[in-house]
Amino acid sequence: MAWVNSLSEPLRRVTAEEYRALFPQVPTVFDSVDFALLNAAKAEDVAFLAGRGMGIIVGRRRGDQLWRAPFSAPYASPAGNGDARAFARELLAFCGGHLKVTLPPEYRDFSAFANALEECGLHRINDFSFHLPAERFARYMEVISRQRLRYTRKVLAMPFTFEQTDDISLFYRVLSEHHHGLGYYIAMTEDEIRATTAVVPTDFFVARLEGEVAGVAMMDRVSDDVIQMIHWCDALNFRHLRPTTYIAYNIFRHYATDGRTRIIDLGPASTDGIPNTGLVDFKLSLGTIQTLKPTLVTD
Repeated sequence: MAWVNSLSEPLRRVTAEEYRALFPQVPTVFDSVDFALLNAAKAEDVAFLAGRGMGIIVGRRRGDQLWRAPFSAPYASPAGNGDARAFARELLAFCGGHLKVTLPPEYRDFSAFANALEECGLHRINDFSFHLPAERFARYMEVISRQRLRYTRKVLAMPFTFEQTDDISLFYRVLSEHHHGLGYYIAMTEDEIRATTAVVPTDFFVARLEGEVAGVAMMDRVSDDVIQMIHWCDALNFRHLRPTTYIAYNIFRHYATDGRTRIIDLGPASTDGIPNTGLVDFKLSLGTIQTLKPTLVTD
């Protein structure tokens, strides 16, 4: 007889296929079995856990006793809707008291699970995340900052073009030149991005000016109604023309009018609770809404 993940069943480790059967629908693509298996090589151990009507995927990196959810993603979400308190207690016990959970931004409500983890003694670190509700684009020129309004009017008057592309090599070349030129770290190789697109629906865009590439963007469809900005940047030789302002406008317009997207997530602008003030100001200037993205971690 198949095991039933009821509220009375304590947390247990299950196989990847058992987890997939227990949770055919998960909150985001980052919580899927396929995404975990794609990134499994980045961890020494990956555990699929279910019980109390809930589930979560955790990983432990080599040489590290800390179990993480996620172990290789922007955030993780518990699947199911069960006894959050009992699940949190048993999750911490499974992890030997060493646990770190980063939840999605608060436009997704996992406050019951966050509170349960805090009750278990984990402490909270809040990062700052930014998103644009799709319906907000109808008032885009009103909700962006006055300075961004000037920049937007200027770039829209220039002969930029904006289009979706399948050329991942072009995207990665521009991204690599931009990040290396400014001393930024790139978390993924081109091959890793290609592999991820087999699991995560991904859109790539390119902005051009008089035929030359001026900027690029990469967007992940993390759930049916949420799209997330993963990378975007300008080509360094066009940086002075602010092509990211043009890209932002067109990204927002593209998804706000697709009849599907509810949230356009631009990601965080802080690390370990410490804000990058320049990035915060930039994202707020685009008319976004700031929310908290909580991490719960043992001392």
